[in-house]
Amino acid sequence: MNFSSENLVDTWAVDLEKKGQNVSQAHLQIQTTIPSQIQFVINLRRNIPVSLNSSFH
Repeated sequence: MNFSSENLVDTWAVDLEKKGQNVSQAHLQIQTTIPSQIQFVINLRRNIPVSLNSSFH
């Protein structure tokens, strides 16, 4: 059986709803986790050119 990640998330959300749990709580956690990871990547990209340039001197 082949599942894309979107299908897995949909199935997971439906399963949570069937169990009567709070899906919006899970979405809240995702929304607070992802921006911090994006910020981490942005910081990495800012730092990489600096270290590359200094290594060529």
